[in-house]
Amino acid sequence: MVRQGRSSSSKKHTPQSISISISPDEVLDTVDTGDETQLRFRYQHAYGVILLIAALSGNKPYTVLWCEHHEDLLGQRNDGFFDAYQIKTRRNGLWNLLDDPLKDSIKRFVEVDQRFPGKIKEFFFVSNASYENSDAQNKAGRSPKKFLQAVMHASSPSDLTPPFNTVFEGLRLHCRCEPLSLMTVLKKLDFLEGPDLDSFEAVIAHKHLPEILECRALSATALAQLLDELIAKVYKASCLSVSDPARHWYGLNKGDRDNPKLQAKRIATESILLFIRENQFHLLNVTKDAPVLSGHLKETLDLYLTQSFEDDRVAKLDQAGETDPERTTLLHQVFVDLELKPRSDQPRPPRRLERSQLALFTESEQISEANPPGGEKSLSAMDCFLKEVSSKIVIIGGPGQGKSTLGQYLAQVHRSILLKREKELYRDTAGGLEPQRKFQPKTVRLPFRIVLKYFAQWLADVPALNTVEAYIAEQIGKGASRPGKVDAASVQEILKAHPTLLILDGLDEVTEQALCDRMLTCVEQFLARAEQLGTDMQVIATSRPTSYRNQFTPRLFWHLELQPMSVEKVREYAACWTHLKEPIGEERRRIKETLEECLKENHTHPLLTTPLQVTIILLIIKDGGRPASQREELFQQYWTTILHREKSKARGMIRTEDTMLFGLHAYLGYLLHHNAAGKNIRSLFPVDEFKAWFK
Repeated sequence: MVRQGRSSSSKKHTPQSISISISPDEVLDTVDTGDETQLRFRYQHAYGVILLIAALSGNKPYTVLWCEHHEDLLGQRNDGFFDAYQIKTRRNGLWNLLDDPLKDSIKRFVEVDQRFPGKIKEFFFVSNASYENSDAQNKAGRSPKKFLQAVMHASSPSDLTPPFNTVFEGLRLHCRCEPLSLMTVLKKLDFLEGPDLDSFEAVIAHKHLPEILECRALSATALAQLLDELIAKVYKASCLSVSDPARHWYGLNKGDRDNPKLQAKRIATESILLFIRENQFHLLNVTKDAPVLSGHLKETLDLYLTQSFEDDRVAKLDQAGETDPERTTLLHQVFVDLELKPRSDQPRPPRRLERSQLALFTESEQISEANPPGGEKSLSAMDCFLKEVSSKIVIIGGPGQGKSTLGQYLAQVHRSILLKREKELYRDTAGGLEPQRKFQPKTVRLPFRIVLKYFAQWLADVPALNTVEAYIAEQIGKGASRPGKVDAASVQEILKAHPTLLILDGLDEVTEQALCDRMLTCVEQFLARAEQLGTDMQVIATSRPTSYRNQFTPRLFWHLELQPMSVEKVREYAACWTHLKEPIGEERRRIKETLEECLKENHTHPLLTTPLQVTIILLIIKDGGRPASQREELFQQYWTTILHREKSKARGMIRTEDTMLFGLHAYLGYLLHHNAAGKNIRSLFPVDEFKAWFK
């Protein structure tokens, strides 16, 4: 396993770098790597649990798992042989045969095979990261898969041809062994890809444990609790923790077979099954007080989830002029995880408050003015949500920066799991794209995504019951095509029965102050009721920084700011978008090359910091244009691009002179902004009113 060293200088700070107004319990430590090292050790122990589960479910022939005994993990087979495992983790990059940790593992395998000849049936190198598999001439030889295929087809080392013979000789020199010894190990070696480093516990709890019959009826909470206890068992067997008192009288001359220190490293698979059965009643009752929904309500909820999943499958790129009437721009094909940083006045999540201290919204909130030291690393937005660093989060971001898209995709991740349609979120990797990361939540939640401007408009229409539950009930009824069949009380039953996710999107779009205050009061009262009912709810709100005045109090909500897209994120998004939108390889290369030019030019690089801006420029490039050097010219060029696209799609339909159309566009934009300041929160024209302006 990869062990990260800890530099003694990593915890030294000059006096000038320390603010006397900051306490260590208020600032995240982004320098010390000790927590990362512990995570990697836990990954190894968790992989031991995967092997135990595989044995109990009949997928592996193991009767015993040995931990940190000659190898990281050693599976004792029912045929008398053993399988050896080396576990390595890494954050970035793909493994290849030039990587020293991989070569060290092979060297270790050779040594074990020589020490116990004929006893090891298979060797496995396991990692959270993928493996290089390039066809390029200068990379094929170092590809683990291609190299092993060449080895399998060779009867002796001398049969290997370039470039594999060169790589083989390099490995032999690294292992300091005879060619035949290395060849023997390589023919028994395979490379495995384990779960993601940041979501392995959720994957094991929800994907692996239910393979055991006794675990299939357990709740998500019970599965997580059971996994934690099983990881603890592997951890204990991996260290020199010996509880058997016989260790104090076991003689040195008795040999090692019955030595308590040796037996402490042994986990019999049957003992794990016995442990689960002995604790099954307790595990089944971990959430025994949670209500069970009626069959009709559950069916209605499933219909709503299915419709919501279909509605949110398509990326909403209309702001960028991306017309997609056939709904071909699937969100999961173009989604790119974005980066966040804590707001400077709130470097850490708020502590959980007692219920008596609940005060969800404040007009003014005293916030510490202490600024943490600079240099904090950016955080993955999806990690913050799925790992639930805080149960209540506010995302602050500018127009087109991706706030709504994050909420849309987050809801899809949860829906796909609930509907057992996770594979529909896998990205098509044809054309050489990297596989999309598979996001796995810590807790699978029932998502409700509320666009606040629509909720505010609903309140402005004076419904019979103006509560969030009533609004959600109406949305469920519409989505399930069962209007009026779900009421506010049913929604409360749903909230008590399921962990839920509430996404409150676009606070800044409710500009009429009195209506905004009414809406926030409704949300405040709803969250207070949810707290009183003992629900398990995660809340994520979004807003632009303009006019945001801590309406969601920092005492309960962690405020995170979206960061400008890095060059790597721009390239990742552009690669996904181009792969989806342009079928001709030469055109894809032209778009990529033009975008690279824009990234290198000082006057266009600042225009490539949000998904909206990148999409606009990609549309312009795709239509044969070259982004202009000034922002005003860029949007003028954008207008022209969209106009030409529409003219080409419906020839003869647009006959008005271009200048007139642009003037009308500007005037209508002014009217929409004017109306948005009132109660027409949607900023939409009724058809009759729109027609009246053109009489």
